[in-house]
Amino acid sequence: MSKDTTITIRTSKEVADWLATQAGTQTAGAQIAVETVKRAGDRTKFSLSEMAEALEALEYIQAYSKREMKGKITPAQWCYLADALNGTIVTPEFICNKQALAASVQDADDFDNLGQKWEVNVPNFVETILGLTGAETYTVFRHVQNFWNDENRDLKVWSEMF
Repeated sequence: MSKDTTITIRTSKEVADWLATQAGTQTAGAQIAVETVKRAGDRTKFSLSEMAEALEALEYIQAYSKREMKGKITPAQWCYLADALNGTIVTPEFICNKQALAASVQDADDFDNLGQKWEVNVPNFVETILGLTGAETYTVFRHVQNFWNDENRDLKVWSEMF
């Protein structure tokens, strides 16, 4: 059995405060951050600098995907997605999976009749989803997650962002 080791780090007040807001305390935030980075490094075999580069690249991928998606999904379809994915936990294995997103869209119509509620042609919408790239699918899931995580959310404003 591995024995825990205590380490001390120096960081800016800004980073320490951010860690506390993320996990309740600075120590808990640091522990989660370090363990998350370790797991990611074990899976990807990336060094710390390669992981930092990958995170920066992800920012740009998402920014480009947002631009590429302009007009692909209508405000009514965004409302449909927000409704369909409300409470859905999206794991890393599925966040870029357009087939999983398309299945969620179809299930939401089959079980909750969201097509009628939001006046969305579901077969056409499923085709649109299946035409997305993995990066665009990631952007869709993140956009919906950001909506539900925003305490001041406004569905109308949010659905018209793309």
